[in-house]
Amino acid sequence: MLMQKARDDAFRHMMQGEDTAMYLAIYQNTMLTRGEKKNLMGAMDWQTQMNNVIKIYLLLENKDLFQNTYCKFLQYRLLEDQSLG
Repeated sequence: MLMQKARDDAFRHMMQGEDTAMYLAIYQNTMLTRGEKKNLMGAMDWQTQMNNVIKIYLLLENKDLFQNTYCKFLQYRLLEDQSLG
């Protein structure tokens, strides 16, 4: 019981950090940039990874930072025509 509480507290502390939101946005940007990870993974693996990003996003405390960082990357991808979509 004590170990489970310590694990849960550590996880909550990690999800509150600004670094977690920023790194998640960077990872998602890498996945959505044309010519990057999608070429290395199959379509199923790519979809699984995107689902994992969404699950982690739902647990983030600092969703605003993720959204701001993601929007900056999205603007760059659209301006440079590097988006997969």
